Amino acid sequence: MKKFFSAFSGQIYDLDEKYTNQLDCGQLEITNKPKSGCKHCYSKGYTYKDTKTGHFIMCKCLLKDASPAFLRKSSEHQIQDVQMHTKKDSFN
Repeated sequence: MKKFFSAFSGQIYDLDEKYTNQLDCGQLEITNKPKSGCKHCYSKGYTYKDTKTGHFIMCKCLLKDASPAFLRKSSEHQIQDVQMHTKKDSFN
């Protein structure tokens, strides 16, 4: 089972690895459950909701035990998501 954070709903859930290929771009893999005493997210897993995009912003306590390779893979996934959902003229 892997842990995931939904950028669309702010929910944290466990999912069997055989279903991970079917997830959309807003489902981000995490390494930790929210820390019970986190001063940033108060154990919710997200710090705030971006009103412009409607996405929940993930707290850093969810990636506390992440390896550099895990972070690299996650950031590449997020860059692909931004490129896929941004108009071409916004990059200029």
